[in-house]
Amino acid sequence: MEKSTVVPFKKIPLLQVAGLEKKFAGAPVLNGVNLMVDAGEIVVLMGPSGCGKSTLARCINFLIRPDAGRIYFDGRPVDELNHGELLAARRRIGFVFQHFNLVDRLTVLDNVMLGPALSGMERREAEELAYAALRRVKMAGHWRRRPAELSGGQKQRVGMARALAMHPDLMIWDEPTASLDPILVGEVLEVMEELALERHQAMLVITHELAFALRTADRLALMDAGRIVEEGKPGELLESPVSEIGKKYRNLFATSILPATDLLLPDKFVRISENGK
Repeated sequence: MEKSTVVPFKKIPLLQVAGLEKKFAGAPVLNGVNLMVDAGEIVVLMGPSGCGKSTLARCINFLIRPDAGRIYFDGRPVDELNHGELLAARRRIGFVFQHFNLVDRLTVLDNVMLGPALSGMERREAEELAYAALRRVKMAGHWRRRPAELSGGQKQRVGMARALAMHPDLMIWDEPTASLDPILVGEVLEVMEELALERHQAMLVITHELAFALRTADRLALMDAGRIVEEGKPGELLESPVSEIGKKYRNLFATSILPATDLLLPDKFVRISENGK
């Protein structure tokens, strides 16, 4: 009797970007981007300004159509989805914008309710989801206010709640602290870290906050000139980078942010010294 061959189960990533390309006015912005995010995984994407990070995020969220390559969400190629399936997929992806994008005439609660309400949900149920999302970002006490009455950090937390209200499987954060006063950055990062610890959804975080990446990310991906050039566990990547941009980030962290600092990371204890050794 012949022995049967056991085929190992291969986990399908929640998000897979394969060979993505995009040009604007003939100038290449994405040059064959490949990236995967597993369910529940926290991936931080970093790179210099203008390297294509935000364009990649908007392609993943179906706000921009790529010129070539494919995006797979939960194993299905996005370009093959019909209109109804595409809308359903978008509801499973939360997007936190750099510039808040709140509706000024609406209250905080109504801004957070937009997604559930537009999906056809009953108002009472939509309100319950919105309140729950506001509690998660510590903004439930401000539900009657309008955006003009909020600080920048509070506006961004409302934007987070709006993205969380539909219980997405994937959260995309497009430089959520870039438009904030440095004093307000900390309060937003604190909430982001708490959400990351909950592990309720996968996260793709585009940021320049190196310390956040070291404390929070399962994987750090570095982007340069329109493609992913290096990725790995944050501590290991910054300890021994192979790409030029990785070496620049290591030097930046070692000399400008926390020289000669001991970093207690989830996977290991790393010491980065002033000379990068």
